[in-house]
Amino acid sequence: MKKPKVCIILEGSYPFITGGVSAWTHDLIINLPDIDFVLFTISPEEDMALRYELPENVVEHSDIVLSKHYDSTSKPASKKKLMKAIKQLHAMFQSENPADFKSIAKIIPEGFFMYDDAVKSDTGWELITEANQKHNPSYPFTDYYWAWKSAHDMLFTILGAAAPEADIYHAISTGYAGIIASAAKVRKNKPFILTEHGLYHKEREMEIRKSNLIKG
Repeated sequence: MKKPKVCIILEGSYPFITGGVSAWTHDLIINLPDIDFVLFTISPEEDMALRYELPENVVEHSDIVLSKHYDSTSKPASKKKLMKAIKQLHAMFQSENPADFKSIAKIIPEGFFMYDDAVKSDTGWELITEANQKHNPSYPFTDYYWAWKSAHDMLFTILGAAAPEADIYHAISTGYAGIIASAAKVRKNKPFILTEHGLYHKEREMEIRKSNLIKG
């Protein structure tokens, strides 16, 4: 009988970093020997050393680097419609309406990385300039632009990432791991489990406060 396959999606933790979340993940895999696991990790840099010996039931490990720009291997049916959808999504973030992530996950195909389209298209440029004028009128545009691009390039890397094939997608945190798992649920029509250990939001807030790119 074929074993069920679970894709565990992790950011900045197992198997490269030791700690509570990593230890929890390692114990989970070891204690479920009848399940095959695929690791899809999100890392800050390439070729990080493993801090754990992977159990035998880890059958695959893929890694994506947040700071790296990947070449697209696919393209959307309409880049113009895609950019309009991105603009509408940003408008939802500023309103009380829930953001329609499902439509974005469907319109952005796996393997498409929209780094250039987001800033070089007319719609993308309008989005950036209008957001700066509306929300940060006294903020230098060059600083706003690079902060926006830095944050969005990482997001576009995540949205374009092709999740490995699995029966279930399990994100060990919200944030980028949660986005990949949510997109896999939409694109592959597979179940999605989220385990949030309560640290992600606090850690990201600390990083933002320490960043030289984001002022104010």
